Amino acid sequence: MKISRSLFFPLLFVLFFLSGLAGLIYESIWSHYLKLFVGHAAYAQTLVLVIYMGGMALGSWIASNYTNRIRHLLVAYAIAEIVIGLTALVFHPIFTGYLSLSYDHIFPALSSSFMNSLYKWCTAPLLILPQTILLGATFPLISSGIIRRYKDTPGHTISILYFVNSLGGAIGVLLSGFYLIEKFTFPGTISFAGIIDIIVGAGVLVLCWLNREISTNAKGIKVKKPLVLPKAPLKIDSVGWVMLIVAGVTAASSFMYEIGWVRMLSLVLGSSTHSFELMLSAFIFGLAIGGFWIKNKVDSFKNPIAVLAIIQVVMGICAIATLVFYSKLFYLMQFLLRTLNMSEQGYLMFNIYSHLICLVLMLPATICAGMTLPIITWYLYKKNSDESMIGRVYAFNTVGSIIGVLLAIQLLMPFVGLKFLLIIGGVIDMLVGLFLVYYFKEQATKRLTLVLTSLTLIVAVIPAVSVQLDPALLSSGVFRNGTIHKDREILLYKDGKTSTVALVTRAGCYSLSNNGKPDASVGIDSSEVTLDEHTQVLLAAYPLTYAKKCDNVGVIGLGSGMTASVLLESDAIKHMDVVEIEPYIVKAARMMGPKVKKVFNDSRSQIHIEDAKTFFSANKKKYDLIISEPSNPWVSGVSSLFSVEFFKLVSRHLTPEGILVQWLHLYEMNPDLIASILMSVDKNFLDYKVFESGSDVIILASNNPISNTPKNDIFKNPRLADLLKKINFEYDYDFKSNYIGGKNTLRHLANMFDIPLNSDYNPILDLRAVKARFTHANADGYGTMGRFIIPVRKILEDDTLTAPHVMYGRRINLKGPSGVNINADYQAWQAWYYITSRGSAREAFADSVVLRQVAFTVAQVRMAARDNSTAAHQIWPKNVLDLLRMTMPYLPAAQMKDVWSFINDEGEKINVRQESRDVLEILRCISFRDYNTAQQLSLKCLKENRTLTEEYVKILVVAHILSSIKLNKTEDVEDVWSNIGKLQYDFNIMMLYNQAFINKTKKNFVPK
Repeated sequence: MKISRSLFFPLLFVLFFLSGLAGLIYESIWSHYLKLFVGHAAYAQTLVLVIYMGGMALGSWIASNYTNRIRHLLVAYAIAEIVIGLTALVFHPIFTGYLSLSYDHIFPALSSSFMNSLYKWCTAPLLILPQTILLGATFPLISSGIIRRYKDTPGHTISILYFVNSLGGAIGVLLSGFYLIEKFTFPGTISFAGIIDIIVGAGVLVLCWLNREISTNAKGIKVKKPLVLPKAPLKIDSVGWVMLIVAGVTAASSFMYEIGWVRMLSLVLGSSTHSFELMLSAFIFGLAIGGFWIKNKVDSFKNPIAVLAIIQVVMGICAIATLVFYSKLFYLMQFLLRTLNMSEQGYLMFNIYSHLICLVLMLPATICAGMTLPIITWYLYKKNSDESMIGRVYAFNTVGSIIGVLLAIQLLMPFVGLKFLLIIGGVIDMLVGLFLVYYFKEQATKRLTLVLTSLTLIVAVIPAVSVQLDPALLSSGVFRNGTIHKDREILLYKDGKTSTVALVTRAGCYSLSNNGKPDASVGIDSSEVTLDEHTQVLLAAYPLTYAKKCDNVGVIGLGSGMTASVLLESDAIKHMDVVEIEPYIVKAARMMGPKVKKVFNDSRSQIHIEDAKTFFSANKKKYDLIISEPSNPWVSGVSSLFSVEFFKLVSRHLTPEGILVQWLHLYEMNPDLIASILMSVDKNFLDYKVFESGSDVIILASNNPISNTPKNDIFKNPRLADLLKKINFEYDYDFKSNYIGGKNTLRHLANMFDIPLNSDYNPILDLRAVKARFTHANADGYGTMGRFIIPVRKILEDDTLTAPHVMYGRRINLKGPSGVNINADYQAWQAWYYITSRGSAREAFADSVVLRQVAFTVAQVRMAARDNSTAAHQIWPKNVLDLLRMTMPYLPAAQMKDVWSFINDEGEKINVRQESRDVLEILRCISFRDYNTAQQLSLKCLKENRTLTEEYVKILVVAHILSSIKLNKTEDVEDVWSNIGKLQYDFNIMMLYNQAFINKTKKNFVPK
C-alpha cells in the first residue's frame, strides 16, 4: 500500500501542527515549573525563553551538520518526537526531586545570593535542555525530509511548515493556560503534551512506511530505494554568513518587541498569567499568518533580497508605530470594562477582547517577522542546494532570539524604558533592511534604496521626539475597574526587570503600584491614615501582641515599608530581614515619607533583593516571626506565595513557637479560593487564627498553640500606642474584637468547599483569582460570620473574653479606618449602657454620649411596645431583632441579662405571632447557654412547617445545629439539613453542618 502525495503532505502538516501545539504547551508549562524555582514569573519566562531558544538553536545546528548524512530524515524526525514525548512523561518526578535536592541540601550549603543565582542558571537548563535540543532538530528534519522527496517547491514547503507549527503553538498556549492546567494540573498537562508528541512520532513512522520508496534491482527483486546519498554539508560562504547573521539580528529585534509588548499590555490588561498567555498566543499567531501569506509567493520571487529588505523596514515601522496608538488602548479598555457585565460571560468576552487588543498591537509587525525566516531559508537553500542551510538558519534565528530577550530584560528595559526599547528594536530591523539593499546593491534599485533610507531616518527620529508615554495613564490600573486617574503627581516611574513601578501622590497619600496595580498607600500627613495603612500597621501589631518572642523577624515583600517600620518601633526586635524581588520598589518606598523611614535607617533592618523561596532556603536562620505581604494572588507568580508548598517551606524556618503572619484580601476573591488557602495553611501548621482588617484578613499560624488572648501589652510603648490610636486600637481587647475564627472552627467551613489545596502544581489561585477580580467577587462572608445574631464562633470556641466596660465611653473616630468589630463592640456596650441608664441618675449623661443609631434602635423597641395598634405589635419583633443584632454577638451573658429584661418588660403586654415569640425565646436560650431548650424548640418550629421568613429559618437552623453540637446530639441535624439547611447560603450554617458530621465525608452544600 502506498499513500499518494496529495494525502501524504496534508497528513504530515497536521502532525506538525500537533507538534507545534505540544511544543508551546511545553514552553508554557516549563515556565510555570521554573518560576516555582526561580521565584518570579518574569525571571522564569526569561529563563525558559533562553533555555528553550538556546536548546532549539543547538538542536537545529546539530541537525544542520547531519541532515545531509541521514538517509531517512522523516524517520529521524519521528524518533525525535517520540523521545521528546517520553521525557515529558517523566518530567514531573525529575523536577520535584531536583527541587527537593536544591532546597534541602544545595541552597543551605551555598554562602551567598550570587552563588544561589549562579546555581539556578547553571543547573535549571539541565531540566529542559535535552528536550529543547530535540525540539530544535524537528523543524530542519521534517523540512529537509519533505523537500528531499518533493523538490519542486521548497519555499512553499518551508512556509507552510512554519505556518502550521506556529498556528499549533498559538493554540497550544491558550489550550494550556485556559483549560489543561486547571483540568489536569501541571503533571497532567505536560503528560498530555508528551502523549501528543508520541502520537505525532508514531503517525509519521506510519506515513513513512506507507510512502516508502521501492524499486526493482537487476534480478527483479524489490528493494528499498535510497532517498539520498550521504554527503557532508557545504562550507558557508560570505553571502551565507551575511544571511545567517541577518536571520539572527531580525530575531533579536522581534523578541525585543515581544518583551516590550508584554510589559506594555500588562499595564492595559493586567499582569496575570492569563494575560501573558493571550499576549504570547497573539505574537505567535502573527508569525503563523506571515508564514501562511508568503507560502505561495516565495518560490516565485525574482528578487528575494529586495523583498526581504522591504519587509524588514516595514516591520520596524509597524513596531515603532505601536507607540503612537498605545495610549488609546487604555481608553479602549476603559470602554470595554464599562460595557461588559461583570459575570462569567463578561469574563469570557473580556478575554476575547483582550486577545483582540493583543492582535491589533502585534499583528502588523509579527506578520512581517513571520515572513523573514521562510525567505532567508528558501534563499540559502536555492543558492546552495544544501539541506543543512535549513537547520543553520533556524539555529541563528533562535540564537538571535536569546540575545534579544537578554538585551531587552537585562539592559534596555531597566535603562531606557519601554518607549526606547521598541524604538531600538524597530531601528535595528530597519537598519537590517538598509544593510541588505546596500550590501546586495545589484539587486536593489536606487529608488528603493532612497525610499527605504528616508523612511528609516524619519521613523527613527520622529517617534523618539514626538511620542510621549504619560506615566499617569500607564500606571492608572485601568484593567481593574475601568477607571483612569490622571489627577496625580508622578514621583517615580521606572520599568524594572520584573515589573513597572510607579509612585504617585493623590488625595493626600502616596500610592505605590506594580504594573498599574496599587500595592500600598501611606498618608502624606502624619495625621492622615489610609485604609492600606490600617492593615499595614496591624500586620506588625498582631504578631507583636500575640508572639512569645520577636527577636528575629523576616518580612516577605517590602511594599511601602510601613509594616517593617512599625515592627522596628518595638525594642523586642533584634534583627529583621526584608526580602524584596524588585529593586525599584525599594527606591520608591524610600520616597514615601517619614512614616516608613525606620526600615531604611535602623541598623537592625537589612533589605535583600531576592526571591523569597530562594532566600529562606539559602538562609539557615530560623525566625520568631515571618510576615508575608505579597501582591494580590491574581498577579502572575504571586499565587505560589499562598501555596501548600510555600507554607511548608516557611514552617521549617520558624522557631518552635514562631508565627507566620499572612496577609490576604477578601475583596476580588471568591469564598472557595479563601478556603483553598486556609486548607493549605491548615495542612502545615498546628494552629492558626484569622483576624479581620477591613476588607483584608490577617492570618497568624504557628506550629504551637497560639494564645486566645493577647500576651504582650504593646500599648506600654508610646510610639506604638500613638500609631495604634490613629486606627482606634487602644486596648488589648481591640485585637480580639476583630477575631474571625481559629483552626478548630474555620477548617469546618473550608472543608465544605469543593476545591483542592492551592498547590504549586495545581495553582487554583493563579487560574481563578483573575476571574474573581474581573467579576468583583468578594469573600466578605468570612468577615461577617462573627456579626450574625447568634455568636456561633464564640460559643464553639467557648470564648468568654469580653470588652472592657469602658467601651461605652470611648471616643471612636467612626470616619477613619476603624476595625468594623471595634465599632460593633462600641455600639453594643452603648446599647447596654443606654438601656440600664433609663430611670437612673445617669440617664441625662447617657443621652449625651450614646450614638444616635443606638438610641434610635432602643427607642424603636420601646415605642412599638407602647403603641396599641396591631401594626406596631407586628413590627415589634423586627425592632427587637435589630437590638439583638446590635448586642447579642458582642455582649457577655451578664450584660445580655439586662438587655433581655428590657425586652421582656417592654413586650410583656403586646400581642405578637407565636413563631416570633418562639424565635425570640430560642435566642434568649442561646444567650444563657440553655442548649436543651434551644435544640428542642428550634426542631419543633422547623418540623411544624410554619410559614417562616428566611431570617427566621436561618436563626432556627443555626440554633438547632449549634445546640446539637454543644450537647453532642447530632442525630436530628441531617434531617434539618436535607429539608431546610441546603436552601440557606450562610457560612455559619456550612461550618456548623461540617462540624456536626466531623467523622463523615459529607459535602452536600457547595456554594456556587
